[in-house]
Amino acid sequence: MIQISLRTNTDQKLTKSRVQLLLLQPFFGTLCLRLKLVPGHLPTMATDGSRIVYNPTFVDELKPAELEGTLAHEVMHCALGHHCRRGERYPQLWNEAADFAINPILIANGFTLPAGALIDPAFANLSAEEIYARLLQKRGGGGAAPKPNPQQTNVGGGNTGGQQQIPGPAPSSPSDSTTQPVSTQSDQPSGQVSRSTST
Repeated sequence: MIQISLRTNTDQKLTKSRVQLLLLQPFFGTLCLRLKLVPGHLPTMATDGSRIVYNPTFVDELKPAELEGTLAHEVMHCALGHHCRRGERYPQLWNEAADFAINPILIANGFTLPAGALIDPAFANLSAEEIYARLLQKRGGGGAAPKPNPQQTNVGGGNTGGQQQIPGPAPSSPSDSTTQPVSTQSDQPSGQVSRSTST
């Protein structure tokens, strides 16, 4: 019973945040309502274009303003088509590049992001592709990424880097946010909220 009431509190917190988004930031709120909220086993939150998969513990630890910012973050991954644009790039590095592209937009729109959100003035006004190329060059990597295992999804943000499976069936059509597009370019979700590391 304790777990049921905890889930209910998390669900209520998510519902309140989506309502606040709809009232205060209608663009983000409308897009957020199109994404199904699904609890999952990942460190933070991610999207596959039709769902937002979240860790209930992570949601419970966020302040309401941070949760709204985090939901808007996932919405932006979808709105910008990051799940369709990754191509053969390394999933985790692509997610970091996308986060660096998204977070300044959210801050400019008055959102509050959790501590450790990836923000770097050097990447201001750059696309995720441009940021990815710079990050790849900075880290000394080159070439295309190996093909991911379709049963695995990159849900390790920032410093956790693990591979875990997102629960539930793959979405049948793309929406907005963390990956699993209809296009065959990516079988992994993107948009996991990354915590800043040493980049």
